[in-house]
Amino acid sequence: MLLGAENRKFMYLSHYRLTEKPFQLSPDPRFLWLGEQHKEALASLEYGIRASKGFILLTGDVGTGKTTLINAIIRRWKNNSVIASVSDPQMETIDFYNFLANSFGMNRRFESKGDFLVKLSHLLFTIYKNNKKLVLIIDEAQRLNHELLEEIRHLSNIELQNTKLLSIILAGQNELNDLLRQDINRAIRQRIAINYHLKPLTKKDTGDYLRHRLKIAGTERKIFKANALPEIMSFSRGYPRLINTICDHSLLTGYVKGVREIDAKIVRECSKELLLPGEREQRPAQAVKRVTDKTTTYNYKSGFAFALISVFILLFFGYFLHSMGYITILNKTPKTDSHPFIVQAQRNRGQTPEGRGQTKEDGRQRTEEEAKRPTIDSVGFPLLEDHKLIIYFGFNSTQLSNDAFDKLEELAAALLQRPEVKILIKGFTDGSGIYSYNKVLSEYRANVVKSYLIGKRIEPARIKTIGIGPAESSGANTAAELNRRVEIEMYRKDLTGTGGER
Repeated sequence: MLLGAENRKFMYLSHYRLTEKPFQLSPDPRFLWLGEQHKEALASLEYGIRASKGFILLTGDVGTGKTTLINAIIRRWKNNSVIASVSDPQMETIDFYNFLANSFGMNRRFESKGDFLVKLSHLLFTIYKNNKKLVLIIDEAQRLNHELLEEIRHLSNIELQNTKLLSIILAGQNELNDLLRQDINRAIRQRIAINYHLKPLTKKDTGDYLRHRLKIAGTERKIFKANALPEIMSFSRGYPRLINTICDHSLLTGYVKGVREIDAKIVRECSKELLLPGEREQRPAQAVKRVTDKTTTYNYKSGFAFALISVFILLFFGYFLHSMGYITILNKTPKTDSHPFIVQAQRNRGQTPEGRGQTKEDGRQRTEEEAKRPTIDSVGFPLLEDHKLIIYFGFNSTQLSNDAFDKLEELAAALLQRPEVKILIKGFTDGSGIYSYNKVLSEYRANVVKSYLIGKRIEPARIKTIGIGPAESSGANTAAELNRRVEIEMYRKDLTGTGGER
């Protein structure tokens, strides 16, 4: 006789001595696990709401945990804010407004945009006076069209004393970044104050994730063997949703087989069952790694010998071409218009201070155009080593200007080419006002820059921030606007010991 669903569930759990299923696909706040990047993302979202930053952007591939973070924000702020969460933003404009009206508790239906905006303004001011926040969260925001994006941007225009009354979180897949980069959406892109991009879990994170969920489900026993973790990573590639899928299927298979520990063989078997037709061919590395026959060994040795001979041939021809002067083009930098920030503030090694004259390399007279063109040999991206970039802010503001966006875009491009370079971000304010407030404002400014760079896929571990507070004036006539700034210092050495927040 077949067992009923409840009995099968009970036996599945009792087999592993669990009180509930640890790897369900539906979000459950009790199983919330936050790795380092998720903690940082959550802190960025909360900072954006608390500081009334306006637009906040959260992106990541499918299954990286965006919805989990959104649910965490809703739980943490439900007592101190009024929240509208939109899970499907593909609506007509008036339907969108009525959805917000219902979520914000306006208790009426609107026929016109103007009527809605009047009531929303009253609601925003009322909530502001009560020291609460009004938050609009749009999940799957990559599905927004330009028209609705513009309507959402107009909602953010409701301000009081330069304070944003509505915090707007746009959460979406990687395509959302492409949507916002379109020139037609430039106005809304420039208003994004906080930007965080979620990446898949690392192998270490995945191990911690498994242990956490099993513990919440009732056991600290090691159910997944060490050799199962690489197979879990191979299938899921670090995406939490796929980790839940493969682990739940593996536990069910282990129960059917009567084993209490899951090894690599079981996970591999489940992976084959879960992959769709055609997906197996897209993961050749997994199959190649397991081949151990003699033919593979022979091919490996033959390939190594061939590669060694090829290297010698390339070195010979490289020396020949270099001696003949045919590869001097390799000493030229990328075009100035492609990397203006990299070329900026560079000077050729061996040139006169005026940028003209003879070079030390060939002794010939260079033209003025050639003299102004840096070379990779002479440049080596030195601006990323012991170099300082300055971003200026408005009075009492943490909003990035158009010029700041351009500079940070170029800086991110340079940092992606030099992964060994680390940066220290120092925030400053002018001397007016209370010191304690200025100290916090300077930290906010540094973190805004950090969040933007992280959104451009610069590793958080490469970035350190510190809020200095009021900048020391170099003279009596120093303009206050020059002190409202962030200084970005770049090093190849470790930043520990440089002082400040680490």
